[in-house]
Amino acid sequence: MERKRKEDVKRNSLRLKATIECLMWLALQQCAFRGHDESKSSRNRGNFIELLKFSVILNENVNSVVLENAPGNSKYTSPSVQKEILSIISNRVRSKIREEIGNAKYCILVDESRNDSKKEQMVIVLRCVDMYGCVQEMFFDIQRVDDTRALTLKKGITKILNYYGLENENMRGQGYDGASNMRGQWNGASDPNVTAKVGEAQSISEEMRSFRFVFVLHLMYKIMRITEILCQSLQKKTLDIVNAMSSVSTTKSLLRELREEGWEDFITTVVKFCGKHDVHTPNMEALYMEGTGRSCQQRDNITVGHHYRVDIFNTTIDCQLLELDRRFPEDTIELLILSSCLDPRSYSMWIVFVILLRNSTL
Repeated sequence: MERKRKEDVKRNSLRLKATIECLMWLALQQCAFRGHDESKSSRNRGNFIELLKFSVILNENVNSVVLENAPGNSKYTSPSVQKEILSIISNRVRSKIREEIGNAKYCILVDESRNDSKKEQMVIVLRCVDMYGCVQEMFFDIQRVDDTRALTLKKGITKILNYYGLENENMRGQGYDGASNMRGQWNGASDPNVTAKVGEAQSISEEMRSFRFVFVLHLMYKIMRITEILCQSLQKKTLDIVNAMSSVSTTKSLLRELREEGWEDFITTVVKFCGKHDVHTPNMEALYMEGTGRSCQQRDNITVGHHYRVDIFNTTIDCQLLELDRRFPEDTIELLILSSCLDPRSYSMWIVFVILLRNSTL
């Protein structure tokens, strides 16, 4: 009985090995497994059965354990057995891919399509750089989804990545080719949350291409260039009080000069930038309309140029000057400069020390 049991195990292993080899070859060649008619009387029983029959010709040992020579309850040729074996193989392949990626950065490529049975499927491809510095694209998984909305695809992707321990923080890019959420769902065709987000993104994009946005950015750049030297002086580990207070006075003077004399050069630079990058420049002589443009919301019939110069340009610089005056009033600056003479490292302190020493010896 023991010898019979060992013989059965050996025959089952050979039968299973033949099935696995045929499945792996067909999967590698991307061939269909099943045929329209897999009955014994059929002339073409499908790629899998026909390949298994061909392997019998090459190996008599395989011939004695497969197909008609196999027990009725363990032929290892049914569609369920094929799917189970392929699932085991695919899991091992995915685990190997995950091992190769490790903690490196990666990208995902996602596509969706319908199979012949009209079922939606989502395909995920991982893109990364291997240990040799070469870019690799590896087919990772195919998953059936109920629909192709953005939220559904996101849940499917997250589920797969989390299962294999691929951190979202290491993802450096996403590519979608033909996914229907890129064609409709992302622009709000069926998801209210997505609609709000897309609408918000479009509003931000439009605002960033407005004259006001360009104007404010140039003004910030101009002011920060003036205040940069002062900021660097105040952040040094060994602070020179005299030079720092001198930087405060210089910064105030430059800001005042920008306010009184820098408008023309500044607005000319902004207009040239807008013309170069196709940003609409408003008519500075036109009346400035506040709010929705209703007459009850307007004030003093000011022009657009007046609004940008007085309400934005001058007001912003005035805020900077007020902040500097609040933090560094004139009496405090004078006191700090005088106190610096008491620093033993200062030149003035050594002069006072020499004078006192000389007087005491006399």
